[in-house]
Amino acid sequence: MPNKATGKTVPADENVNGRKPEAATEPPAGAETAVADAPRPEPGMKHILIADDEAPIRALLRDFLEGESFQVSEAETGQQVMKALTEA
Repeated sequence: MPNKATGKTVPADENVNGRKPEAATEPPAGAETAVADAPRPEPGMKHILIADDEAPIRALLRDFLEGESFQVSEAETGQQVMKALTEA
């Protein structure tokens, strides 16, 4: 199906930047502990889970959201997201 804005069709094995998607890999050692060690939200406090595989992006979002009075947890992988959601 063509892109409505450009009229171009992106092959199924490429993303919009023309690059092939990266193959799924195993999470880095110790990645599972990032969510497990996250503190439980305080009663009445807004809580948000940041899910991104790039640490600088997570840090930037954490700094901003904590400044807005959110309690923040982070997840680097989809597995960590699912674990955090099932434990919430």
